[in-house]
Amino acid sequence: MDPHMLHHAEYMAHGFCLLWERPLVWLHVVADSFIALSYYSIPLMLLWLARRRTDLVYHWMFLMFAAFIFACGTTHVLSIVTLWKPWYWLDGLVKAATAAISFTTAVLLLPVVPRTIRIPGTRQLTQANEQLQQKIAELNQTQAQLQRYAIELERSNQELGEFAYVASHDLQEPLRMVTSYLQLLEARYRNQLSDEADEFIHFAVDGASRMQGLINDLLAYSRVTTRARAFSPVEMNEVLRRAQHNMQVAIAETGARIDADDLPRVNGDSTQLVQLLQNLLSNAIKFRGKQPPRVELRARREDDHWRFSLRDNGIGFDARYAEQAFMIFKRLHSNREIPGTGIGLAICRKIVERHGGRIWVESVPGEGTCFHFTLPAITVKPFDPGDSE
Repeated sequence: MDPHMLHHAEYMAHGFCLLWERPLVWLHVVADSFIALSYYSIPLMLLWLARRRTDLVYHWMFLMFAAFIFACGTTHVLSIVTLWKPWYWLDGLVKAATAAISFTTAVLLLPVVPRTIRIPGTRQLTQANEQLQQKIAELNQTQAQLQRYAIELERSNQELGEFAYVASHDLQEPLRMVTSYLQLLEARYRNQLSDEADEFIHFAVDGASRMQGLINDLLAYSRVTTRARAFSPVEMNEVLRRAQHNMQVAIAETGARIDADDLPRVNGDSTQLVQLLQNLLSNAIKFRGKQPPRVELRARREDDHWRFSLRDNGIGFDARYAEQAFMIFKRLHSNREIPGTGIGLAICRKIVERHGGRIWVESVPGEGTCFHFTLPAITVKPFDPGDSE
């Protein structure tokens, strides 16, 4: 800037226009001073607000207003200066800058105003907040009701399990007596009565035996919860060994071969896990094809659990009935074709779900069946040298 533009001999200070009347001059000085002070304080507050609230939608608008108001305050400062100094060029340049900033701000505000009008007002927000509070209260009430239902359902399931255990346990003795006397009757009077009588006795003995099997399986099903043990680290290799030992007669009679990976450790109830593998192995042997049973047991780590897959070369079944296979007393084959009670896989599901896992099956008729189930893995805590101190 040319220095002569700040002070030109031909220009007079603005105080001459006021005839240097002291009250009038000081009136302008005091008024412009307070206006400038206010103008300078407002941008500081806007900048502080914009810095603290960076999430505001129109963040840039606060910065533009701060620049515009600061420029306005500077024009009032120069109004005081020009009372004594004829720096009208500088005053004009500051006013031009103020005009540019204010015009830019006005243009940028044009599309903002309609959107701002659509922002809900205090009354609308209050109504929305009241509706939200009402919804929250309804959700809390529903949640409390669901918790009550869950407690009642848990209690009902516990009572049902206890009832099943007591009923099946108390039925053992009279049914055992009925079965014993029927077998005694069959052994003592076989071929002494008519063929029709022998057939009736045989049906009665067979029915009593199947009823005893049902009660035993129902008792085993109820024990999954009523006789459950606390979880602890379990070696699945040992679980498989015990399951094979329990089934050594059936394995030897059918020539079954079991091929397994080196199985991991899991967190669970060892007794129930033995029962789980034993039921699945029994299922593979029971539903075998013409070839001797071949069973493969594989394990794979997936996040915080182990996925086990037990595959056989049995007769398989239609995949449409995969879910029904785990239903209690639900059988995919008649008792004449393959004897059983239809509880074994239901027990498997109950054991796996108690361990926080899931079980499912894939099968193709004539090609075999593969059962998948997950069990929680043992989480190893990282070594911390401070723990040994």
